[in-house]
Amino acid sequence: MQNDPLDTLIEKLRALKREAASQPIYEIMSGSLVWPGEIPSGLTMDEMTLMKIILHYRTSLISNALVSIDQDLWDKFRAKYPDWIGFDSSRCQANERLSKLYHHHRKVTKRYINKIP
Repeated sequence: MQNDPLDTLIEKLRALKREAASQPIYEIMSGSLVWPGEIPSGLTMDEMTLMKIILHYRTSLISNALVSIDQDLWDKFRAKYPDWIGFDSSRCQANERLSKLYHHHRKVTKRYINKIP
């Protein structure tokens, strides 16, 4: 019987040490804002896919551009692991400064990607 990738992801997240508040970075693979210490190493492809969806949904909350297609996974994840550092209110609600940061990095990334032949 195969383990649920969400459950194994949560086990790996629980092992992370909570880092002090810091600035997020733009994570290009998920197109999301990510704070240091939020993503464990050694994720399987299924776990990484779930993590990218969760991060992308959270970024949609921050930028006030909700992506409702991912809400079911977000709700399930939040119910199973409400203590995840990524659920801190400073990291998962509309925030003009973080939204500007996200849109800036997204624009710069697209510019660089468009230069690839």
